[in-house]
Amino acid sequence: MIYKRCFLSPSHVLACCVVSILILCLLREHLISRLETEVQEAQSSSTVRIAAKVTLSAGKGNTVEHIKTLRNSNMSHTKHTKYPKGYWIQKKKEQEEAKKRAPPPKIYHVPKLSMSISQDATIDTLLESLINTKRKTFQQNAPDCYCPNGRPNYIYYTNCPRGPNNLNRGAGIKDRMNILRNLMWYADELCAKVVLRCTPNVWLSEAHGCYSPEDAIWDSYFTPVRNVSGMVGKADILVETDNPQELFKGLDKIDDEPSIAEYEMLSDRMKTNSKPFYWVFDENFWSTDLYTPKNIWPGQILKHGAYSEQCSMVDLDTSEELLNIGELMLNSVGLKRSEEYATLHLRQGDFNGDFNGCDTTPSTVLEYLKCSLDGHNVDNVVVMTNGNESYFNALKREFSIAFPEKRLIPLDQKVQSKSFLEQLSSHNTTRSHHGEKFLKDNCYLFSAEKVLVSFAKFHLERGHVYCRQCDKGGSKNAAAII
Repeated sequence: MIYKRCFLSPSHVLACCVVSILILCLLREHLISRLETEVQEAQSSSTVRIAAKVTLSAGKGNTVEHIKTLRNSNMSHTKHTKYPKGYWIQKKKEQEEAKKRAPPPKIYHVPKLSMSISQDATIDTLLESLINTKRKTFQQNAPDCYCPNGRPNYIYYTNCPRGPNNLNRGAGIKDRMNILRNLMWYADELCAKVVLRCTPNVWLSEAHGCYSPEDAIWDSYFTPVRNVSGMVGKADILVETDNPQELFKGLDKIDDEPSIAEYEMLSDRMKTNSKPFYWVFDENFWSTDLYTPKNIWPGQILKHGAYSEQCSMVDLDTSEELLNIGELMLNSVGLKRSEEYATLHLRQGDFNGDFNGCDTTPSTVLEYLKCSLDGHNVDNVVVMTNGNESYFNALKREFSIAFPEKRLIPLDQKVQSKSFLEQLSSHNTTRSHHGEKFLKDNCYLFSAEKVLVSFAKFHLERGHVYCRQCDKGGSKNAAAII
């Protein structure tokens, strides 16, 4: 049949076959090229647009080269508003595996005053002196050693929960602080301040028992601090405002999804003295390559200047408000020196089928304490637990038999008493958490109790994250766990 269509000539047959093959090859190349173009446009069109804008605004560089670099980078900007079932469980597993493989991060943290109390005999362990020393750090501003020429830029975090389609419906205070540490780390490199649209009332989860008052502010929960050549002071990096757009007047808006490429481009842009900008972080931040186990705080491997003992990273310490409440708690239970007591955190609810379970029944806790307190001369054990009164009474009975010379102090019961609430009110200590509001906000209450943890001789922990049979001299990494 082919022979006839080619006029029965062998040479015509050969020519016809060659032409057919060439046409098919050209058609194939055209289809492949078209598909590749569509994929590239879907993945990196927004990034290419930013690259051109940034390069042109800087007045330097080769825009085409920037675009080629970005197209070659393996990144995705697909927006996700819903995650498949089991997504976060799988993500958590990936994070845990990545942490095991990753080398220890080379980042200097703000030294906590309490960490060396029991190891250094030269430190005054009188609690009044320690608290006054800590209070001074909140009353002095640390010089901005990382951005000495100022912070003209902003990172605007808008991912507030409680929206109908919002995946981030609120969490506890520790989760929120870790997000802020992430943002402040980026902000240092970009000489930016972090502006939060989310107030404590909408960003802390009621599922965690955190019923924050509507007029509460973040300054009541924590203080950003930095260590500059041994002096710890407040870091001016976090902004709370009802009118953020007033701050952003005249600034370039970077509203495409956060990404590694964009972060590093903005970092380079900082070196050209270009126009200040504000960068919007919305709910899609969670599904970008900027938020991955190897890039999140404190193990980032992205482009960033070095921290040192002369200029540390910014961390979040307690607030002066919570420090004052902690001082009232210490006075109310009659503690004067740090070496007099240890703290014990029992997540009693974790044994009721939640998470992976940690046995916190009174008999098991007593065996744990017998081993952990052995050889350490502490007369008081301050207990923080989410268990009920009957649970604590059972624990106290077994404790008094095992340690007749020691005192078990139920901190939760103490701070919930009428006498303590009256004392708190009379000192006018809190800005928004008065009376029942103080008791209903578990994030705020527990943060106040953690002040006692920070000054204790050592801390013990039992819960779903950390659960061992014995912790002589204190649980490892307890400050991070609690």
